[in-house]
Amino acid sequence: MKGFSDAALEMLMRHDWPGNVRELENTLERAVLMADSDTITEKDLSILRRAAGVDFEPRPVVDRQLLNLEALEKEAVLEALRRCNWVQKEAAKLLGVSSRVMNYKVHKLGITNDRWTRNRQN
Repeated sequence: MKGFSDAALEMLMRHDWPGNVRELENTLERAVLMADSDTITEKDLSILRRAAGVDFEPRPVVDRQLLNLEALEKEAVLEALRRCNWVQKEAAKLLGVSSRVMNYKVHKLGITNDRWTRNRQN
């Protein structure tokens, strides 16, 4: 994320944050996940409008399966590997993680590739 729109910053500043830092943290995490661009906008902070009793647009229906964080993470790792021709080091760079983290994710998520198996056998 590159930052916040002026309207989004104003919304954050005007909210009284009864849940303190945890509420702010949760709101920002949700905004990052819901953002359509690299800038958080007022629309991405719709949860604050609801809390303040302001009208809001109805949320689109989202497939519950898409809300599984591990499944989303696995799909992101797989897509990065595909784009990098299954070279873990390059996929790690694409995802902005270290090679060590990428290797951990591959094993944790049970991701395999025939190329890797053949290379170990040779």
